[in-house]
Amino acid sequence: MPSNYDLLKSILDHEQPARVPSFHLGYGSATLERQIIEYQEPTDDQVCLYIDDGPAPRQATIDLTADRVLGYTGHYQGFGPVHNKSLGSFYMPDRDDLPFSRRFVKWSDAPDADTQMRQGKLWQVSEFGRCSARRAAAKQGEDGFSDYFVDGVLAPDTLDDWLASNAYTSHHDNLYKFLGRMTRDMRERHVDWSFPAIGGSGICDNTIMCLKGSYASFARYARVNPAFIDRVARMIFEALKDCVYIPLLEAGIPILYWGEDLGQKDRLLISPGHYERFFAKHLKEIGRLIHSYDARLIMHSDGNVSEIIPVLIDCGIDGLQALEPASGMKLGELARKYRDKLAFLGALDQRVLCWGTVDDTIAMVKRAIKEGKEAGGIFALGPSHQPIGARVENIFAMMAAIEKYGAAGR
Repeated sequence: MPSNYDLLKSILDHEQPARVPSFHLGYGSATLERQIIEYQEPTDDQVCLYIDDGPAPRQATIDLTADRVLGYTGHYQGFGPVHNKSLGSFYMPDRDDLPFSRRFVKWSDAPDADTQMRQGKLWQVSEFGRCSARRAAAKQGEDGFSDYFVDGVLAPDTLDDWLASNAYTSHHDNLYKFLGRMTRDMRERHVDWSFPAIGGSGICDNTIMCLKGSYASFARYARVNPAFIDRVARMIFEALKDCVYIPLLEAGIPILYWGEDLGQKDRLLISPGHYERFFAKHLKEIGRLIHSYDARLIMHSDGNVSEIIPVLIDCGIDGLQALEPASGMKLGELARKYRDKLAFLGALDQRVLCWGTVDDTIAMVKRAIKEGKEAGGIFALGPSHQPIGARVENIFAMMAAIEKYGAAGR
């Protein structure tokens, strides 16, 4: 019987698997994870805790019990660089007339910081300069997304200040060794555990959303100052390559993940020409790097990215994850068009999982399997996104239907 790793690798090698694999992005909801465990109490052999028994400093235990209860083949595990900064982690937009460094504050130095974040007067700054504020009604410990994107902080006259005040490094080597041991054990010992595709965010949306003015500024700088966009994209790429992907590859991670959000509901967020001009070269370099280690690459993108799939294939991705039905990404059509050139992962509608019935869910899975197989496609099924708000009975019905109807010969 093939291991979960073998099933994922077979589709990423563009070969038909022994059965339809399943893959997910994480639950995005502590409530849903708890409901899964309560809905079906794990047996002893379903408790999957990977504990670091290596040298100190030891890493946090990875718990895959919910995945094992459901029977997932694989999942995404997020990873990013270490961000070293001399600036505060919060940005005050009303200080735009001050020198760049004085616009940043620490949480402890901001008066009534939580209220200011809810009013949009204080923004939390990510490692590359994209900022978020907090929903006014967000509650402590609330599931889902309590913060929302507001703007970026980078401009041609502030990029040098940002680079002088921020640096990116790798994690402690023990973390990469731990992940290497874990994935090796999942290939050799824990063969029925949910296998991880490990990686982080990509470059395109990171670059655009860290610009002051975001998409409007990208459109302007693409015309009048493309060298500035090139510098920002290169900064992000070098941090990801040197501090995330190379250390993971050196540790022996065999399946890596690249997360972008390139699409909206019916088309790309930027033109295909702009993607090829500014960002495709970086994805192609990552693809070459990953394949030089004989590893495989899964890329995620929300929205409808159908018109740029040929470019993504040329960049070297082995699988495309999401296939958001609400955005017109149809598994059957895409599988028929690209067949053995690209594996597809996802394709199950969040709306059905959240608001449909068990019967609706089973019918959705059967339809996806039928369409994918009739098209001769190579695919894994799962929620297109984190199933925040999904009905737990629908999640179990989805997984049971994938197992039942995704077997070879059905």
